Amino acid sequence: MSALVTYDVSSKQAEVKKKLVAKGYQDRWPSEGKQVYLPDTTLWHESKTPAEARDDVTQVAKELSVTLERCVAVMRSDNWAAIFGAAHA
Repeated sequence: MSALVTYDVSSKQAEVKKKLVAKGYQDRWPSEGKQVYLPDTTLWHESKTPAEARDDVTQVAKELSVTLERCVAVMRSDNWAAIFGAAHA
């Protein structure tokens, strides 16, 4: 199982993302020989459930003393469409 999670925080977005990446989250996934680059506050984890992903974002927000304004986590599936985009700067 893998989870896709998107979130908004009140501040320190780069720090939140850095801590989540340290927990194994990624800002892209491979598909058909290409990389799908996700929007800036969207990450995925190869082995987390949606509930675990939500809990990870909640914990990181608490650690950094920021408000988690919204968070949605879903199971990643093979049914999706995207504009692949370029790597984040």
